[in-house]
Amino acid sequence: GDASAPLDSSGYTRERDASFGADAPLEALLAASAKLSGAPAVRPASLQTLVLRGQRLRALPPCVGACGALRVLDASENLLSDLPEALCRLRRLQEMLLACN
Repeated sequence: GDASAPLDSSGYTRERDASFGADAPLEALLAASAKLSGAPAVRPASLQTLVLRGQRLRALPPCVGACGALRVLDASENLLSDLPEALCRLRRLQEMLLACN
């Protein structure tokens, strides 16, 4: 995926493999510095990459704990002081970026 891809109307960058149709599962959601007004509305089962960098979040959205396929979580440059226990259940999580919180 391309980090400079255009944002959709909700302010999120949605990446899909071009070989799939419009109903293909969302695998990456990039919202770095987009200053979003709310948590992303996604089907968490297929999400593999979640970038919430620079959102001034004080807590991670509750749906993050349900993202069983999540491999990369970038929540750096926010206002996080603790993390939800649900992150411990994300068995596929390989990379978690939390700098500057």
